[in-house]
Amino acid sequence: MRASQRLRRLGRLATFAAAALCLLPVTATAQQAGPSANVSVFATGLNAPRGLAFGPDGNLYVAEAGTGGTFSTAGLSMASYGPCLPAPAEPGPALGGYTGRISKIDASGNRTDFIDNLPSRVTGTFFIGPADVKFSNGVMYGLLNAGCINGNRDVPSGVMQIAPDGTWNEYNLSTWEYAHPPAAPDAADYTPDGTWYSITSDGTLIYAVNPNSGQIVSVNPLTAQINQVVDISALAGHVVPTAIVYSKGSLYVANLGLFPVQPGTEKVWQVNVSTGQATVFAGGLTAVEGLAVDSTGALYALESTTSAGAPAPGTGMVVKVNSDGTLATVASGLMFPTAMTFGPDGNLYVSNFGWGPPGKGQIVKITTSGT
Repeated sequence: MRASQRLRRLGRLATFAAAALCLLPVTATAQQAGPSANVSVFATGLNAPRGLAFGPDGNLYVAEAGTGGTFSTAGLSMASYGPCLPAPAEPGPALGGYTGRISKIDASGNRTDFIDNLPSRVTGTFFIGPADVKFSNGVMYGLLNAGCINGNRDVPSGVMQIAPDGTWNEYNLSTWEYAHPPAAPDAADYTPDGTWYSITSDGTLIYAVNPNSGQIVSVNPLTAQINQVVDISALAGHVVPTAIVYSKGSLYVANLGLFPVQPGTEKVWQVNVSTGQATVFAGGLTAVEGLAVDSTGALYALESTTSAGAPAPGTGMVVKVNSDGTLATVASGLMFPTAMTFGPDGNLYVSNFGWGPPGKGQIVKITTSGT
């Protein structure tokens, strides 16, 4: 592959994951000395932890992308496998299985399965599956990457509505995406089943963002209606929006960006949920994969890597986005973090080693008082 082709395709989350896993064994001299003093390990033993949220019961629920499976999409024809478009060029075929899960973690950091046997996919070193979990009016919702392109023909990508006993039904985002492609997809990267990454809620609608297409959609759990809110690709091209959070009548959306990493070039957009109008709220960010809002309405961004060039271990950061658009460091030294949420104690809980080997994922607690 020519260098120009390789760089074009470096905007994918898949490439981020591959680079992250290759860099994990580097020596300590190539990393920061370690996490800042306000970071402590809360839970361990997770498989590619992504989005997380505290439930009404006080437990922390974590979506884990899993470890993929053994069902390969290599050599399957459209006639034998279903109405899938060919997947983009990636390092090997998709290997689908049912190793994804949503874990429940108690106040002592003990993990148990809440829902297991969820679709998961691995391509090379890129794990996707369950991507996020949120609560709206006491009801749990999850976000699932699946579909035939991802080696899971029988389960589409979608928003899960989850009952207290762990049973769930799904609002089908794969079907919606096939019928509503983005305005400006990246031809070398576009996957119709999507790589849905984050959800949020305004108390009525669930909002989901697809980094692969740049689209943000709303899902109405009462009517099952899915509508596009905004297509970031039409505004800014293939910038890989990953993180989304709702606050005070607006959606805030931040992007991972393309690789090689260029520190300080990524943004947070403020999106009017009624009109879909998007304006830049803050800039100067780097490789954002999470957003969270504290009890005062202040916005925080999770930067998964902050060094120029390839993703670098130990350079993840949490920054507070001040009302004037300036940034203040809250925590540093994180290892490829992928999502965060505020806990009932006012502290941040972050999925650490979210891009990392199976079983190495962590949840870390970041004490925010005095930062």
